[in-house]
Amino acid sequence: MRELVSYTCSTCAGALIVDRKQKVFECPFCGNAFDVVSLHRKELLADAAVNMQQMEFNAAKEKFESVLESEPHDVEALRGLLLCGAGVPSINSLSTPYKVKGDSLESIKQSLPGTAERAGEEGSAYFYKMTELADLADECLTVKDERERFPKAVEKAFQDMSQKRNTRTLVYSGLFFIGAVISACLFCFNDPILGIICALICIGSIALVRIIDYFLIEMKQKEKYSEILADIHHDERVVDARLSAAEEAYDRVFRELQAMDPAAGVAQTPVFRPQMAQTEE
Repeated sequence: MRELVSYTCSTCAGALIVDRKQKVFECPFCGNAFDVVSLHRKELLADAAVNMQQMEFNAAKEKFESVLESEPHDVEALRGLLLCGAGVPSINSLSTPYKVKGDSLESIKQSLPGTAERAGEEGSAYFYKMTELADLADECLTVKDERERFPKAVEKAFQDMSQKRNTRTLVYSGLFFIGAVISACLFCFNDPILGIICALICIGSIALVRIIDYFLIEMKQKEKYSEILADIHHDERVVDARLSAAEEAYDRVFRELQAMDPAAGVAQTPVFRPQMAQTEE
């Protein structure tokens, strides 16, 4: 038994009874000709888009594959199949370089060459542009990770300096304790005056060592710490410039990809705008 589907004529709004096994049919009211494959394609793609938004990727895959059986170079169906394989609900998830990452981004990058080949000469340009976008997303993520390491580098430099200072303080405290014990023993069990002299020598020696430590070691370490901070801040500014350039390039390529979108008339989400660009505006 043939499956019948009800459609409405786009010209006269008359009811149409369509046999999906027919390739072309006419409206019985106005004579307008229809391609049943095209009608069925829009229905399948719309249903698949709903499935993707609901994270039902297996159901969406089946619909995309049904479209590709009759139209093997269909760019929209191929794109949907690629996004389903990566677990991405829509092309708008790529509006910023930070929404899709990790295994999903890697899956997209690995699938793009084969998808471009399946799209044929006309459709391959779209997927080459997606490849450029995926590469820029990877670059943005890499540079951002590099950018996030700078605060940790500053913290580590400060901790190293503090640890060295604490180690020296511990050594000086130990020496003072030994001197105090020796002075106490001399004072109590031998010669009190010698014990007092020993204590004064101990205190004076520790004070002198601390002064020498401050001017010869502490100040040099502070200078070294300042140099490290200056190098880190310089590298941070360089990375910030790289990140800004990568984000602006991503924004440009995504806009170009939108202009090439095979789903004509489909509303797009606002595109990603780099933070620095927003500040300038």
